[in-house]
Amino acid sequence: MKKIDVVVFDLADVCVRGFVGLEHVLSKCTGIDKDKLSEALHGERLNAVFEGRISEHDYLRDVLKDINLKAPLFFIKFIIRNNFREIHGTRHIIEDLKSNGYRIGLLSDHVKEWVEYIEAKHGFLQLFDEKFYSFDLRTTKKHPESFRYALDRLEADPDKTLFIDDTPRNLEVALSAGIRHVHQFAGADILRKYLASYGVYL
Repeated sequence: MKKIDVVVFDLADVCVRGFVGLEHVLSKCTGIDKDKLSEALHGERLNAVFEGRISEHDYLRDVLKDINLKAPLFFIKFIIRNNFREIHGTRHIIEDLKSNGYRIGLLSDHVKEWVEYIEAKHGFLQLFDEKFYSFDLRTTKKHPESFRYALDRLEADPDKTLFIDDTPRNLEVALSAGIRHVHQFAGADILRKYLASYGVYL
């Protein structure tokens, strides 16, 4: 009997490069101190855009205002989108899981406009049986309800579900929501070995 039959992935920095480290990229392009950028990018306004309460436009407008950067929004949007590159090896694992009959889901704290771009650019995201985004759920992975909703929609047994994320805090919340198996993503090769330890040979 399988130890796991449902695998739920995070999107950012597991499947596609995401928000982590964006301040370094923007700092190189704008000359603004990365710590100042990080402070402006994060906080309550990030939660607001993740939860769909404000648009990308309003979010970035307020960020630029905070750091006193007079740059066209389309330039900042281009820099951000150029950062959304595929994480090497993850797509092949997703394809292999799908072809071997595992149900796969995607649970992500993300921005609506960024996801629209990512889905158009990276067609392999269509492989997921279900995709759950914070801006649709109106809540983030800080709250166990996000995980419980995903489990219900996937008709998943929490005892046979694996959740993969790069952020330890999200893994802790997944465990608190009843998901038994979690893995902190640190590369596709390590993930393959971890899956093999569960009898999932791809």
